[in-house]
Amino acid sequence: MLNVIVENDGPLTFHLQGRLVRGEDTKFLCAALRQTQRDILVNLRELTAIDAHGLGALLSLQAAGFYLRLENPTRRVLELLERTKLDSVFEIVESAPFRPAGCVAEAAGVR
Repeated sequence: MLNVIVENDGPLTFHLQGRLVRGEDTKFLCAALRQTQRDILVNLRELTAIDAHGLGALLSLQAAGFYLRLENPTRRVLELLERTKLDSVFEIVESAPFRPAGCVAEAAGVR
């Protein structure tokens, strides 16, 4: 199962949780196609699996004019991107872990 959390505070960010695989990839595609913003940060920290259909979804969005930055891929996902040479197609970045909106102030030291 794939869960897509869309965060609009700051850069448009999609937090993918679960499996980006055949049958689940349409959730991600539909969420992206609803957006007017074309620059999307895709947080892969909680992605547990990705298959050819998931990779195809990422490539399809890139080909459709979206600029995807893949953030925090797991070692397994990063190895797959490297084996398929897709690490040269997408910008891959690392950043701070995702915190739900209610936790942001506390994490920043504001109470």
